[in-house]
Amino acid sequence: MAPSTASATTVRDIPATAQVTASMPRYTVAERLAAINRIKRLLKARDAVLVAHYYTDPDIQLIADETGGCVSDSLDMARFGQEHAASTLVVAGVRFMGETAKILSPEKRVLMPTLE
Repeated sequence: MAPSTASATTVRDIPATAQVTASMPRYTVAERLAAINRIKRLLKARDAVLVAHYYTDPDIQLIADETGGCVSDSLDMARFGQEHAASTLVVAGVRFMGETAKILSPEKRVLMPTLE
């Protein structure tokens, strides 16, 4: 049987990590620290908690740890968000992680940061 050619995604269609990394902005230490502090302030001001997956950037994990959020696997992220008093969950992970958080916490606003 011949393989299907109907719009299947192939490995060559997925950007390599090096390509993604090269396209990301570069920040000075001062810019990075300013961004971290701004995110911390916004989380508090917006009654939000950051839940991050283990594979996210170390700065994202640090923010989650330092602001009362969590760094864990996908299911524990959603469970943590469900039990947390914050009205908004900021989910740093892939799409299904945000979807799982919304299923467990339908009354909460669930946001997912992007690279854009």
